[in-house]
Amino acid sequence: MTEFSEAPDIEKQVSDLHEILEITQAMAGEKRLDRLLKVIMEGATRVLGADVSSIFLCDHDTGEFYSRFIQQAVVSEIRFPLDKGIAGYVAKTGETVNIEDAYKDDRFNPDIDKNTGYRTRSILCMPLVTLDKEIIGVTQVLNKKQGWFTAYDEKLLGVFSNNAAVSIDNTLLHEENIRLFKSLISTSSKTIDARDPVTAGHSQRVALYAEQLGRAAGLDSLALNELEVASWLHDIGKIGVRDDVLLKTGRLTDQEYKKIQEHATYTSEILEQIHFSRELKAVPFIASAHHERIDGKGYPYGLVGEKLPLAARILAIVDVYDALTAYDRPYKKAMSVEKALSILEEGRGTQFDAALVDLFISRRCFNIERRQYQRISVDLTFEIVFLSNDDQIKCVEKYGFPKVDDDVLESADANVEEDVDGGTAWDVNAPGKAKGIRVRDISASGLKFETGYYFPINNFVSLKVVIKSIDLTVLCRVIRIRRRPAGTGYIMGVEFVNMKIDEREKLLNYIKSLSAEELQTPIRFL
Repeated sequence: MTEFSEAPDIEKQVSDLHEILEITQAMAGEKRLDRLLKVIMEGATRVLGADVSSIFLCDHDTGEFYSRFIQQAVVSEIRFPLDKGIAGYVAKTGETVNIEDAYKDDRFNPDIDKNTGYRTRSILCMPLVTLDKEIIGVTQVLNKKQGWFTAYDEKLLGVFSNNAAVSIDNTLLHEENIRLFKSLISTSSKTIDARDPVTAGHSQRVALYAEQLGRAAGLDSLALNELEVASWLHDIGKIGVRDDVLLKTGRLTDQEYKKIQEHATYTSEILEQIHFSRELKAVPFIASAHHERIDGKGYPYGLVGEKLPLAARILAIVDVYDALTAYDRPYKKAMSVEKALSILEEGRGTQFDAALVDLFISRRCFNIERRQYQRISVDLTFEIVFLSNDDQIKCVEKYGFPKVDDDVLESADANVEEDVDGGTAWDVNAPGKAKGIRVRDISASGLKFETGYYFPINNFVSLKVVIKSIDLTVLCRVIRIRRRPAGTGYIMGVEFVNMKIDEREKLLNYIKSLSAEELQTPIRFL
């Protein structure tokens, strides 16, 4: 192999280092891991004159390598065990591996080539080492276009990988801080929602609607993030309203209504005490202005027209829409989408920004899709998608599941019993069911598991199941949802609508084979 002292001429070396510097600058500007990895992989491929590059990061919690990539605007993630292949060897030993012929090396796993149709020849693989000397993953470049990888290439990739490791480490820390912040925001919001059981999930749905309308209105990523945080926290001021007023089911007196209105002011006062970053400075005002009106007759500020920030005008619309269409209010039935939209139209130019109402309707921003990823074990992942309003209607038309009346649900709740493990068992064959519930054996035809989202009872969800031997998507109906005893997240029960018997058996057998140590979240067949 060529030694570094016998490297290409000085002009080529300067050109290579200049390109690495440009790529490093591009790395510094990326805060999203998937985009950063794309910049690094494209840069490594170009600088090393390789056919393709990959980066695998270590997840020590699961004992896996993982990598994210973007394909046709979809962010995907692949995983495999830490102790496998050349990447596993490099991560374990910290050594650089330079192979001229991959198929002559016992450490190489040819199964990937078999599955992808790709033919690996030469490999240069190097650890990603942080400033704290921690190996967080490996960089791997494949198939040198001219000849094989040289000692000069190793030096070049070493410089590149050192910079990449620092950028990845910083981005992982940034993402961890974002997750911590959002989990605190989400938990605070859900805690406030939990004070009033009839509004459980309200803030989450408002945030989803707000994001849809914000995107349609052209908000950039920073403004969308600010709107999302404000949406999650818009009702935090309810903590200052007494329970006997907040939870009253009858008609409010004038004095009680004024007390309810004060929650908007309390929201501002509470959020002003939080040190928000520069990009989120407007959150307290936006969140507290969700009851403002475009004609100035709202509260607590009484602002008119354009004096209301765009984000506050968006929040005012989606807050009302969710209150009208919510499925989880025992004192009223959910209003139809058409009726709710007509009420928004009636408020154009008086209660609501007319242009935003038109945009909300024309761009169908009410047609939200909630998505939740849930890792059950190292090899088993669920992707739960709450279907949009349009798809809900299609499912009802096709499968004929009527909306169960609230008194029926209350009767069903009476038959919920605690499991010995603190979970929940549902006996759909229990006697005394109210009219409207179909009594039938659904043993092994559904699942119970934990989720971070609230999904309304009797709504349809799409469940994508991914394990080694199964990759399928089935339609399910939510038959039970309850808050976990710890107060964070929910325990959800679904029944399968269109799962084939053989698919069900494969999933059942796999879950039965998992030990308690392998399970990352509780799960049980119904």
